[in-house]
Amino acid sequence: VRATCKALGSADDGAEFNGLSMMDEAARRFCDSASDEEKAMLPRYEGESWIELYHHLLMLRARLTFDQLVGCCVEYQEGDKATVHRTCGSSAAICGNHIMRAGKHWATFVVPAGALSAGATVGVIRPLP
Repeated sequence: VRATCKALGSADDGAEFNGLSMMDEAARRFCDSASDEEKAMLPRYEGESWIELYHHLLMLRARLTFDQLVGCCVEYQEGDKATVHRTCGSSAAICGNHIMRAGKHWATFVVPAGALSAGATVGVIRPLP
């Protein structure tokens, strides 16, 4: 994009929009229109572009899905990537690509009554570098 039009690609090329490229300005306006709750969950970090923040806003608005299933006895429930279940007693893990930046986060686990006596263990961790 930058090679096509200087105003689209880089703030360093004499951009017209408060020192931002046209794309950064469009992303800034979109982020400014976010709700107060969304803004609280998406602090803008030093050096972060508006386009990157816009990407995180889109991820925040999207339905959380689990993109990777690890183990032999775990599968999506009825093909829904937001819901998984175990099909046997083996260990399993699920992974998503969503990065939690700020705010409160929670998960709901439904454990069948008999599974608690068998020693069901559940855990949530942050993304690893």
